[in-house]
Amino acid sequence: MIRASGEPLKLRGPFTAIGGDRVSLKVEDGSLLLPITTGQSEGYYVRGRGVLLLDSIIETPDGAIGRPVIRELDEPFILLGRTDGEPEVEGVEGNCDVESLVRDAEELVGDYRGDLRGRRGQCAIFRARDGVDALVVDGDQLVYRESNLVYVSGGKNDVLVDKDRGLVVSKSGRTVTIENGCIHLNGRRRKISIGRNGIVIRKS
Repeated sequence: MIRASGEPLKLRGPFTAIGGDRVSLKVEDGSLLLPITTGQSEGYYVRGRGVLLLDSIIETPDGAIGRPVIRELDEPFILLGRTDGEPEVEGVEGNCDVESLVRDAEELVGDYRGDLRGRRGQCAIFRARDGVDALVVDGDQLVYRESNLVYVSGGKNDVLVDKDRGLVVSKSGRTVTIENGCIHLNGRRRKISIGRNGIVIRKS
């Protein structure tokens, strides 16, 4: 259940809602922020413009795999949890249909399949063609999910599921890649490829 926890606000300048070494979510000047609560998490319903930048590239012994995510945010989205920047705001002039904004926020959160109860970190929920996409950041743990890409980072461990590339798992310099029906294991000393034609072992 979403409810408004304050009056609608207007940004007087851009601010960084989520920032880090691998991710940045900035909201642009003039965007509308409606303070909301889920009962256990505080945040904002955002209507305006913003941009999400995410480095989902994984370095492997055979080179870099993945692509940076650059996402222009021109549809309403949800921010839950603390923000890394403090928004500079002012009141909204004229009438603002808060009930309509809350209903839209409830639809966004209702399409989200994750658990919002007692979340300690930061969560952003974006509208997508087939539901919603989401970003969750909690310390050095990061999860980003969209229709063609899932990226999970936890310190030295990374997992990338790309519709075009398959699955990549990286841990402390060792990687497992599943691509075109083949499994590739890259260690510090050996590379093992398992495919339709058998198993190939090479020195790294």
